[in-house]
Amino acid sequence: MNKDYQWIKFYEALADKLLEYKDNRKELHTIMSELSQDYPLLNYLHFERDDWWETKNYEIDPFTIMGAFNRGITDKNRISIANIYAKTFSIKVPVPNDFGGIPVLFNMSSIFGDNGSILWDLFIEAMKYSKTEEATEDFKEAFEKAIAAPWNGLGTITMGLYWIRPNFFINLDSTNSSYIPHNFNIEVPDKTVTGDGYLQFLNEIKVKAPDLTFPEISHLAWEDTLRIRDGNKYSPGLTVEDWQELLKDDEVFKTESLEIMKRLKDYGGKATCTQLSNKYGEAINFYNKGASALAQRVHRVSQCKTYEENGNKRWWRILFTGSKADKQDEGFFYWKLRDELNIALDGIDLSKINLYASDFFAVEDGPNQIIIKSIEKYDKTEFLDEVYLSEDEYDTLAALLTNKKNIILQGAPGVGKTFAAKRLAWSMIGVKDESRIEMIQFHQNYSYEDFIMGYKPKEDGFQLQDGIFVNFCRKAAKDSDQNYFLIIDEINRGNMSKVFGELLMLIENDYRGKEIRLPYSGEVFSVPENLYIIGMMNTADRSLAMIDYALRRRFSFYEMEPSFDSEGFKSYQENLNNERFNKLIEFTKSLNLEIEADPTLGKGFCIGHSYFTGQKECTNNWMNLVVKYDILPMLKEYWFDEDEKVNNWASNLKGVLDAKI
Repeated sequence: MNKDYQWIKFYEALADKLLEYKDNRKELHTIMSELSQDYPLLNYLHFERDDWWETKNYEIDPFTIMGAFNRGITDKNRISIANIYAKTFSIKVPVPNDFGGIPVLFNMSSIFGDNGSILWDLFIEAMKYSKTEEATEDFKEAFEKAIAAPWNGLGTITMGLYWIRPNFFINLDSTNSSYIPHNFNIEVPDKTVTGDGYLQFLNEIKVKAPDLTFPEISHLAWEDTLRIRDGNKYSPGLTVEDWQELLKDDEVFKTESLEIMKRLKDYGGKATCTQLSNKYGEAINFYNKGASALAQRVHRVSQCKTYEENGNKRWWRILFTGSKADKQDEGFFYWKLRDELNIALDGIDLSKINLYASDFFAVEDGPNQIIIKSIEKYDKTEFLDEVYLSEDEYDTLAALLTNKKNIILQGAPGVGKTFAAKRLAWSMIGVKDESRIEMIQFHQNYSYEDFIMGYKPKEDGFQLQDGIFVNFCRKAAKDSDQNYFLIIDEINRGNMSKVFGELLMLIENDYRGKEIRLPYSGEVFSVPENLYIIGMMNTADRSLAMIDYALRRRFSFYEMEPSFDSEGFKSYQENLNNERFNKLIEFTKSLNLEIEADPTLGKGFCIGHSYFTGQKECTNNWMNLVVKYDILPMLKEYWFDEDEKVNNWASNLKGVLDAKI
């Protein structure tokens, strides 16, 4: 895209001018107070209220000043205020006359909340960041304080950051928060995000959308919202009676079409394709393509009006209205049955139409509760397609787990331990059944009470509650014909003797099924035969003590190594077809040889292959981010007292990225 948005120059110039008042804030307050007396458009700031401005130390923050022409008012008034600012602050850049896609504050709440000048702190640190892209702890702290202050929130604060430096920060208003996850497969942070988390999110966008600037993404999201609004004004012009006649025609409403209709009705008349797929079965495309084909048949018979968008017919709109899915929901877009079609469906008998797909089956999910789950096959073949291990390595891994029942995947950062653990479990289950997998992470404060059983606060007292392990064991015991897997990340961070207590003996293969009495409850308990434990351990973590002997005796340890030379990784590398990437991998393999030879490090500190995977297209920006934010920080930790060695490798890696190829 690389569109040049003219408004950016004015916004940045205004921010630059406001920064000049960082040490003279009361003068800026006076200027704004006088402007409000001359221009009614600024009266909403109520400078006459000493009870308000006294608490703010007679300071006005830069975000509130910019918010005066970035709120829910007409473009004409926005231009008027911008012209006032241009004259007042001697801004030579042209005032924008188009504000399309620029996020605005809610008109009735367009003053930022400040508490002890935190907004000025954030503004100053953000302007520094735009020059270096190096985030200070001061920026992170100010960001967290700003979003926590009353009247603000994540959407408002990121909106302000976007105004002052739109190429460096992105706004997280409702429009972007809905658009970004579904178009770039990135999870948008919520209101609890830290300053560090927000910056990581910005970097993730740069990786996933390397060819788009933040203003371009924001503008695309805005355009997408407009298209949805325009689309919902359209009607195919079909009455209830028209739909009733169409429903009688089995060449129009085929069996598959009626299955889609019945499932939508059962879901409440509104759902995403993903929600329908998850609940009733079939691939997502069954619903997407099925609805489109049905709508085309409806049009062919009825010659109803159609809806076009960018020259393309949107067939599904004949059947449904649409809206973006909520961030927490599955899928991107809600379908809602048109009222006339919904009423017509009430008049036909759908009792013989399948509600669930034929490859769905019933399973128990708690006392007297039956749910429907999809069978999605997953075996050794699928495992080897996704995990860069050989068939022999897989067979060894599966045999160890089968015989010992407890294994630990250990290895350097980025060798794919967690990724492999879940897929190993799926492959031994035979299907992707999440209900038979429990994932947890140990830490230094993880306790017996969390894992086995303990008293927890409840209302005015304490209540004895089962821990994660006991609950999962009981679940597995009720379904003894199926395998269950407990996956424990960072298993060596927990004190195994403390966490497992008297059950440490029962997880051994020879003691499975043997009963023991739990001290808290007095109940008889055993670890079932069909429960397997997979632990993960990072061998490059200096903070970890020696592994407890009790842990070593009860688990088989499987070393996972960087798989740059595996057939799977080589195939992935060939598909990327990027000479610079090939050179980067060769340098990384050489780096690993030096790490392995270092007597203070060794094989367990090598750089894993997963830092370089997961890409459909290899870009220079992505490779730069991997080197700058993943590889080099690790090397600085490994060789914290050998600056020359770190600098040499930094130079080598950057040389690959900067070389002309």
